[in-house]
Amino acid sequence: MLLPASAFAQQPLTHHLAVNAQVGYAALSCHVPPADQPQAVRLWQGVSPAIGISYSLGKSHFRFSAGVETDYAFLAAPQEQLHSVNIFVPILFGGQWGRFFFLAGGGVSFGAFGRVQRTPDQHPYSITRMPQLRCRGEVGAEVGASADGQTRFMLAAYMDCGLLNERPIQRKGPYADGVPYLICDESTAARLAPITLGVTFTCLFNLSRHNL
Repeated sequence: MLLPASAFAQQPLTHHLAVNAQVGYAALSCHVPPADQPQAVRLWQGVSPAIGISYSLGKSHFRFSAGVETDYAFLAAPQEQLHSVNIFVPILFGGQWGRFFFLAGGGVSFGAFGRVQRTPDQHPYSITRMPQLRCRGEVGAEVGASADGQTRFMLAAYMDCGLLNERPIQRKGPYADGVPYLICDESTAARLAPITLGVTFTCLFNLSRHNL
């Protein structure tokens, strides 16, 4: 039930520091358009753990969160393995009713490290990941609290996906620049769609006199 504007304005602001750890199934599809295979698709699958820290603001049922996360991705395909480290800056909005909450939004992801091992007998090569927009959604619940009530524990399921985009490929010897994640050698451009599904555990540390 929505609160009138005057009642909402009278609700106190709450401030929390959130520290989270998460792990999920990760996949990356690369749509390659060579002339002889217009529908070619390559798929890598693996796991992606992450840790993050953020500021959380609450007022009545409204929730806002902004922070930074570091995630590691290990993805594999036939004769290929990808290791990457990325920095994600999410901005999320949502609400909480009792123990249950949801958050949704997006942010920008930056590649810090990327390395691909194609086959055991070939040298690995580095990759450069350009900044990319990502969408995030979470649905979860409060699962406990400290004895003094100043720390809350939250568990949620989340989905994280990069916006489908097309990037040019520029090869320079064993290195490739211009495409996030993996390089697709068959074409001068590739459409990339990364996605992660998993669970996240968050500790909310109260920074104000009011609790969520």
